[in-house]
Amino acid sequence: MPDKTEIAVGLDAGSAQTRCLILAMEDGRLAYLGHGEVESTGWSKSRVVDQKALTACVQSAVRRAEMEARVPVDALVVGTGWPEFRTLDFNKIKHLLKRPLIVDTKNLLDSSRLRALGFQYVGIGRG
Repeated sequence: MPDKTEIAVGLDAGSAQTRCLILAMEDGRLAYLGHGEVESTGWSKSRVVDQKALTACVQSAVRRAEMEARVPVDALVVGTGWPEFRTLDFNKIKHLLKRPLIVDTKNLLDSSRLRALGFQYVGIGRG
């Protein structure tokens, strides 16, 4: 694989399973590189009830995907409007990312707080 391969990462944090999928863009097509899947924790009746358990669950799925794909996850995209995601442990998340970048597609997160923590923050529709 060339050094400049574009990598795409998808994360599905559900109440039953949490999955992370890593793909590469090759010749205009997505190619599967690897995935991680773990039983979800921190949920009850489709609601987040334990942020630390959810964070650990996401970390585990991402780490498994990185090991299988043999590439690091560089950034985080938040594509949910669920308010529970505002209280994730962003200090811990920052140390998991090669590049501390968050793209917030719902403008859910506190951009000032994240920038103060050292993240590059991009809010879709607000910059």
